[in-house]
Amino acid sequence: MDVLNARLAGHFCFERRSRLFRFFKHALGSAIGNFAGYLGDIMKTFLAGAVLALGLISSAQAQTVNAGTYNVEGTNLDGSAYTVTATIELTSETTCSIEWQTGGTTSNGICMLYGDAFAAGYVLGDAVGLVVYHVKGDGVLEGAWTISGKDGSGTENLTLQQ
Repeated sequence: MDVLNARLAGHFCFERRSRLFRFFKHALGSAIGNFAGYLGDIMKTFLAGAVLALGLISSAQAQTVNAGTYNVEGTNLDGSAYTVTATIELTSETTCSIEWQTGGTTSNGICMLYGDAFAAGYVLGDAVGLVVYHVKGDGVLEGAWTISGKDGSGTENLTLQQ
């Protein structure tokens, strides 16, 4: 009987240790899983904030056209070069008026900023023209233009005078 009692006591003790082991294993696993989930949530929040900040910085840089006088270098439809000035006056955050001075000729137009694209429609004599620029930052606009009734397009780069 003593042998049987010793075996039962040993079995009981083993069973109790097994249950205790399973309890701690479950509790520790849950704690680690919760902590990993918490770290994952922190990382997701951090990454979302970083992406948002980069988007705000890049969009703020890409959407800047300043009022003022610009030096203009371009090519005509026939490929010949020209140098003139242009003056931009802002009428709102996204719209403006523009005036090109080409020797004794003045050409007036309206312009609009959309993202990093800047476009202007203008009148030159009896013709209507269109120019589309890419806003490069630091007061530089690079573009191409055309005019009604003519084939082809020219190029034009504007640099803000300091």
